[in-house]
Amino acid sequence: MPVHTDAVQAVGRVAVDFHELGVATLAASAHKFHGPVGVGLLLVRKGVRLGSRLFGGGQQQGRRPGTVAVPLAVGLAGALERWAGRVLGAPGAVAGLAQPARVGPGRRAGAGSVVRNGPRDDALRLPQTVSLASPASTATRS
Repeated sequence: MPVHTDAVQAVGRVAVDFHELGVATLAASAHKFHGPVGVGLLLVRKGVRLGSRLFGGGQQQGRRPGTVAVPLAVGLAGALERWAGRVLGAPGAVAGLAQPARVGPGRRAGAGSVVRNGPRDDALRLPQTVSLASPASTATRS
């Protein structure tokens, strides 16, 4: 079964290797890595066939009609190149950004009042993303 990966939060922040992931498709959005708003990318593994959702012209191998927004595509490529150089060149540059948000709320609110969602091992987390919950907000009401 083909697998699609929404890599919007990862691309531009951590190394993402489409071929190593082995997924059928991967999507990302330029604005997440300081590119222009309104453009994204979809990587499609060779041999994977996608049906059309919109009909009209035969642009983009028959996947969608309309004129390609070349300036947006160039902006996406430039931003991705710049971010890839930053993240891959200095992997620790982004790693500490979310640390205060991961530790601070629990310390201020008291033990057990804030739950950090996701894996315990920080190496398995995205460096810029934090998901916190209050046990009271997740408790089942009867």
